[in-house]
This record gives sequence, C-alpha cells and structure tokens, in this order.
Amino acid sequence: MEWPKLLFEAQFHAVWGTAEGDLVDVTPSENAQSRILFLRDRKRRYVDRLIPSRQRVLAADAGDYVRLCKRRWELEAAGYFDTGEDTGVSLAGATRREYEATLLALRDALSALVAVHGNRARQ
Repeated sequence: MEWPKLLFEAQFHAVWGTAEGDLVDVTPSENAQSRILFLRDRKRRYVDRLIPSRQRVLAADAGDYVRLCKRRWELEAAGYFDTGEDTGVSLAGATRREYEATLLALRDALSALVAVHGNRARQ
C-alpha cells in the first residue's frame, strides 16, 4: 500500500507458484486489488503465526501512526491463533486493555493524518 509522500506498507502474503513461474496471491483480501506487487522473501515462511506488515515512513508526522501500527501488530501476534479451521486473536486482561487503547490511539492518529494529508492511500 502506498500513501503518497507519507508512507509505504508491505504486507506478508502467501503465494502459489504456477508451473509457468507466475505468482498467484492466495491470501484472503477484504478489498480485492486489481494489481499487487510481489517482492519475494525467501527467508520468511508462514508457520501458523501472524507476520506483521512493514512500513516505511516518508513524512515525519506519520511516525506516531507507524509506531502505533507496530504495537498493534505485536499485541495481535501475541494472541494470534490458527487452528487450521479458524484464525483470530484472543487477548485478555491488561493485554486486551492495552490493545483496545492502542486501537483508539491509532484511530486518532489516522484521523489526524487524513486531516492534514487527505485520504490518498493506494493499494
């Protein structure tokens, strides 16, 4: 994902390689994209745990948003489960409260960025 002049985000996706050498994205998507750039990473493999996205900040005022995204993914990874039939995140107690507070702060940081930069993110 690119938010011009603000940040880039790379998400880990599972792909299937065809006999012809093409890569087919098999990661479920909430919003189907017409085009996806794949960068091969032979060091990473999906092994039943959440793999956080990576972000690159292009503007100084995106730092809080990126820091909060990273914390959100750390908390989600700590409570992530994949049974083969079901996946999700299960958090309790102080971790759940921190997660909920992080989501609220993340929403506020995103709103502040949209107010200044507009909503020009591209998948």
